[in-house]
Amino acid sequence: MNYRAIITFVFVCLWTLTLSADGVRSVCNAGCGGSVDMSECGCRSSRDGDVGLADSVAYYVEHARWKEPWAYRALAECYRYGKGGVGKCLFNAIAYYDEADVSAAEFAVKAYDSDQSDELGLLNHLMDGLDRKRLTEEEVVSTIGGMTDPKPLWAMFLNEILSRSHAERKSFIESSLSVESDCDVMLVGFSYISMVGVDLFEKMFLGTSDGCLHRMMVIGERLPSLCDILGNELWIRFEQQSPYSGRFLEMALMCMEKADRFGFLSRGNMARVLAYSKKWGGDGRMPFSKDDLERFARICSGDD
Repeated sequence: MNYRAIITFVFVCLWTLTLSADGVRSVCNAGCGGSVDMSECGCRSSRDGDVGLADSVAYYVEHARWKEPWAYRALAECYRYGKGGVGKCLFNAIAYYDEADVSAAEFAVKAYDSDQSDELGLLNHLMDGLDRKRLTEEEVVSTIGGMTDPKPLWAMFLNEILSRSHAERKSFIESSLSVESDCDVMLVGFSYISMVGVDLFEKMFLGTSDGCLHRMMVIGERLPSLCDILGNELWIRFEQQSPYSGRFLEMALMCMEKADRFGFLSRGNMARVLAYSKKWGGDGRMPFSKDDLERFARICSGDD
């Protein structure tokens, strides 16, 4: 599956959930790996030892902020297996693999071929099988039924989706998920919506209310890769010179700072920050230090 597109699609779908002030509560609202205290969390993995996971997550993040692929790969392994003080979160693992210029889909196929119980490999096998019609829905349900208990939440949710009629599935997914849902449950739910061709992009809305921002920042704390996408969308709205431009700017910079904190700030957004800093200097809204700006400049110039 095209996970870069899926991650962007999940971002768009989550914006549709923020339109409800209270969100939707459901049995799927379980926690995910989420945020981690970067000051003290060692990350050691007993699997895939070629990555050399011997240092702290904070060490990997610092190198990821310099766009070093090996650091993204190490962070992907941490989230994939729930090591080093972070909970297991395949969504974050996929996002970090993507930043490492590793095809998460190809990686998952190899993992499944060597171990059919590998969770990332199995998730990809089932979702890609449904998408490409390589697996029937009955085969997917049978595979989930044969998984060892306790089954992952994402697998149980996929089973619930397939147990409903095709006409019911979209509304079931949207009514079951909230911004507080388990991250991998969201990944499966919105991936399914994406693969059946339901177009939710027209529903996208970027609000300026504190409640809307708070809900997206809650998501960003657990799925930091979305903060870079959110910062990009907010910056576009800032440049449109509406009465809310100042608010959009503040929100964009806040999201970009959070994305950078986890190594997800894109070069494009770094360039925006640099251009703004050069034009306006220290206007009190810039959350980045002089060292950060120098790092952005080196990365954008290719001298990283």
